[in-house]
Amino acid sequence: MRNRRVDTHLEIDTDQGVVRCRKCRQVLCDADENYKYHLLCDRSPLQEAGPLVNDPSLYVDDDFEFRRYYCPNCAVQVETEVILADLPPIHDKEVYADSNAASEQ
Repeated sequence: MRNRRVDTHLEIDTDQGVVRCRKCRQVLCDADENYKYHLLCDRSPLQEAGPLVNDPSLYVDDDFEFRRYYCPNCAVQVETEVILADLPPIHDKEVYADSNAASEQ
């Protein structure tokens, strides 16, 4: 089995072509999928992103939200994103099971 670290919380098993949680080794999805669709997601008002985040309504009319993504098995926080409320999760990391290294975009 050959594992490649994608980031602090994710790895890819290049033999099986899957993405898994590095903490509990839970398989999340196939390597070519957007892993965020397979995580638990907590959607919150943008202000929960931190004390330095201003109310977006001061600048734009669109609704933004703060999303936190968690492993469905061990509940480690894997990712966060600030995004327009009506958009799907950003596919921010693409991993390739058939290459020698994981790639981030």
